[in-house]
Amino acid sequence: MATVGSTLEELYLAYDFCDEGLDQNRGPTTTALSGTSYQLFGSKATVPELSLDFDAEGTVSWCRRSQVSGKAPYSAVEVRPGTFFVDWLSVDDHRLSVSLVLRRSDGSAVLMWNQLPYGEHAKPNLSERIRSTHDLSAARVDVHNLGINATSMVKFAEPTSDLVGKRVLCSYGSGSFEHVYLNQDVFCWHCVAGAGAGAADVDPYRQFRVDDNLYLLVWREKIAPAIGIVLLDFDCMRSNGKLHYEKLTKPGTVVNYLVGAQLTLLNETSYQATTA
Repeated sequence: MATVGSTLEELYLAYDFCDEGLDQNRGPTTTALSGTSYQLFGSKATVPELSLDFDAEGTVSWCRRSQVSGKAPYSAVEVRPGTFFVDWLSVDDHRLSVSLVLRRSDGSAVLMWNQLPYGEHAKPNLSERIRSTHDLSAARVDVHNLGINATSMVKFAEPTSDLVGKRVLCSYGSGSFEHVYLNQDVFCWHCVAGAGAGAADVDPYRQFRVDDNLYLLVWREKIAPAIGIVLLDFDCMRSNGKLHYEKLTKPGTVVNYLVGAQLTLLNETSYQATTA
């Protein structure tokens, strides 16, 4: 862990301040999915994008497009009645993780394939990355709206700008971060308390409206090869999600675990349209 006197460079490169304690305020994991199976279809698809079988031992067997398959331990949190956040790390490739939002009440789902970069692509040479890939981050997240056991589905997670202008304090237990949603493309995170106090950055993100006052936030970091996915519930003022990252100072060491926070809406700024 970082200590008093650590430089910001050490905080950023070590990323140790994310290793412990950010799960203290998350919701409890659930076994409600044990013994259930699902097929997730894209619109008008004849082959499921993903087939799932959750067993009683806490593992999920999955198959993508009837071609790629695997089995892995999973974690699930029921964020609202009948709505689950599910996540697992590939046993064969720890740089690949899978995250799901399952809403069984109306048969809708959001699937996220999360891929951390390999080798040289993980190095934080931002200017070279922008020139070669036209992207700020080397991490990738593919987001899919799917139907559960059917090709017809409701519009579940719709892109939105609802969060723009909000400043939210996320208290994880061992540390606190504020989020400032600057626009639809980038947001600022700032560690205000805990081992990483002082670290901050502006990173690309996407926001989706899942339900009334429930938002899916997906971000990819520029410096560390890192992905964050959280559901922000402004009804109960809680968040649940995951972090998936590789340590810059320990290549090959990948971390993937559930996180959760208590939320406080600090303020909200309304940007009025102006003319020159």
